[in-house]
Amino acid sequence: MAGDVGYLAIQAIPGVGPVLAAVFVAEIADVHRFAGAPQLCSWAGLTPRHRESDTTVRRGPITKQGPRLVRWAAVEATQRLPRPASRPPTSTASPTGVAPALAGSRPPVSC
Repeated sequence: MAGDVGYLAIQAIPGVGPVLAAVFVAEIADVHRFAGAPQLCSWAGLTPRHRESDTTVRRGPITKQGPRLVRWAAVEATQRLPRPASRPPTSTASPTGVAPALAGSRPPVSC
């Protein structure tokens, strides 16, 4: 597999190493059988469930159709990506510990 063009090309994707590349190449086989990336994602079960009735559209979780190993490898590859250096704060609290909406509404309490 070391000489396979697809095996070497997929390793250029950030987060994909030799093991994950081998999983992708072995499970997907000939990538040219898919018209594009959306068809490949649909085959692997990575697209959201889509149901329509007249004007109502419902989207659900991923369909999980197709090989489980490909979905596992895709998740592993994304988890290996480096985190951004600066991430937005996940909390609504300010550095003083008071939520911004309540900052001016109550007098400070001293103990």
